[in-house]
Amino acid sequence: MKNHLLLIAIQFVIFSNVHIYAQNYDHSDQTLDNITNVMIPDISNHQKSNPIYNETICNNSVFGHSASLVFDTILCQQLQEVLDDAIIDYGIKGLSAALSNEEGEIWAGVSGISHDTVQITTDMLFGVGSQTKNFIATIILQLYEEGQLNLSDSIYHWLPVFENIDTTITIKQLLNHTSGVYDWLDHPDIADSVWVTGSRIWTPEEILSYFILNPLFPAGTNFSYSNSNYLLLGLIIEAITGNDIVDELHTRLLQPLGLNSSCLFPDESFVGTRSHVWGPYGGPLIDYTDIIDTVFFSASWCCGNIFSTAEDLVKWSKGLYQGSLLNDTIIDLMITPTPFGGNWYGLGTQLWWSGAFVGHSGDVGYTSETVYNSEHSLSIAVLSNTQSYYTDDIRLSLYYTYLNYITNINQPVSDLNISIYPNPCKDQINVVYDLENAWNIDCEIIDIRGEVLCRAKLGSSVAKYETLDMSSFPAGVYFIRLEYSKGNLMKKIIKAN
Repeated sequence: MKNHLLLIAIQFVIFSNVHIYAQNYDHSDQTLDNITNVMIPDISNHQKSNPIYNETICNNSVFGHSASLVFDTILCQQLQEVLDDAIIDYGIKGLSAALSNEEGEIWAGVSGISHDTVQITTDMLFGVGSQTKNFIATIILQLYEEGQLNLSDSIYHWLPVFENIDTTITIKQLLNHTSGVYDWLDHPDIADSVWVTGSRIWTPEEILSYFILNPLFPAGTNFSYSNSNYLLLGLIIEAITGNDIVDELHTRLLQPLGLNSSCLFPDESFVGTRSHVWGPYGGPLIDYTDIIDTVFFSASWCCGNIFSTAEDLVKWSKGLYQGSLLNDTIIDLMITPTPFGGNWYGLGTQLWWSGAFVGHSGDVGYTSETVYNSEHSLSIAVLSNTQSYYTDDIRLSLYYTYLNYITNINQPVSDLNISIYPNPCKDQINVVYDLENAWNIDCEIIDIRGEVLCRAKLGSSVAKYETLDMSSFPAGVYFIRLEYSKGNLMKKIIKAN
C-alpha cells in the first residue's frame, strides 16, 4: 500500500534462523528494467566479510524415509545466504521469507532483528499492507461465484452514496483500480490524522467521507491505483453477507487453508508477536511501531491491515492460485490484466513478467511481496520490517537460487575452474577458464528474464580466456552460463553504468 514514509535500515549485528518442514495440500507489470541486484550465492566458494550468526535447521525427519527432500541442507544454506546478504546489502533491519515447492514442502528462513537484540523468528508477524487486497478480492470473487453479486453491479446497489464517488462505478472497476476514485492516502491532511500515536479507531465510512477529493477520471476510462477502492469493497462484503469482515475472512479464507498466524489488526488481536517497524529514509533509524499502529491500521482496513507470516502467505498463494478457493474460470478472470496502466494489474492481483508471477506486494512501513509461479508450482513470500523497496529483488534472488539448484545449473563442476573479471564490469568482461578434457564449451550471456542475449564458443586448450563485449547491454544483472560435456555452471555478473 502506498506510504509516505520511506524507511531504510542499516543493521550491523545480525541474527538469522531457518527451518523447513513438509506441508501437503489438497488441491480440489512491473518491468525489470530497474532491477540491479539479484543475489545467487555460490556456496562452494562463499566468503563472508561481515560477521553473521547463522543457525540453520533442516529438519529432514519430518519427510519420512521415502520422501524426496528438495529443501536439503545445501539448498537451505543457499536460500539463507540470500537473506543474510540482503540484510547487509540493502540496509534492512529484519527479513522473513518462505518458499513452497511443487511437492508442498515449505522452507522458511529469517535474518536480522525486530528491535534491540530481539531476533526475527519465523512465527513473528509482519504487516503485509496491500497484500490485503488479494484476500478481499478473493472474497468478492467467491460471492460472484456464488451468485450473490455481479461484477457489473453498481457499487450503490449495495452502499449509501459517498460524496465525490461516481454513481456509475462497478464492483469490477473497484477490483482493478479503474474506478477513478481518489486515493484517501493522497489527501493533504492525512498525515496529521493517521500517522499518529493513540487508540483512535477510524471507520471506513469516516475515511470515505472525510478524505475523498474529486474523481481522477470517469469510471472505466483509465487506471489509477487507489486504496479507497478496497475500503468500498470491504463495505460491500459486509453489506451482502451481513457479517463483519473479520468473520468472513476467517470463515472463507484463513480457516480452509489453515492460516493460523494471520489476522486483521486492530479489528482483532495479534495471534503472535509483532515485529517492530523502522524508518525514516535517509536519516537515523527510528522505531516507528507506535506510529504505524492502531490509528493507521484502523484507517487502512481492507486495503492494508492484515498481519501474517511468510509461511502463511506461501500457503495462501498456493491455495488461491491452485484452485482451493475459486474455480479455474474465476482465477483466469482474476489474473487477466486491465488494458490500462501497463497491463500489470488484474482483479486484486498484480502480474509480473506478463503473468509468469502473480500475487501482490505491500507497503505500510513493512514491505512485502508474495507471488505464485505456475510453471514450477512455486510460491515465494518475502517480508521486511524496513521500507526498502528491495523485496522484489530478494524474491527474484530466492527464485533463481531455487531454480538453479533444482535444475543443477549452479552445481560446481570439479574440473572446470572459472574466473570472471571485472565484476561489476562496464564495456567488457573477461572469462578465464581451466579445462581438463573439455571441448566445445558453449558460453551464453543471459538476462534476468532468462533470455539469451549472445552466444560464443570457447576454445579447448588449457588455461584460456575470452573477452566478451558488454557495451551494448544496459546496466543491470546478467548471468554467464557455460555448458560442456561434463556439466554446466552459471555465474552472476553486474553491468555498471
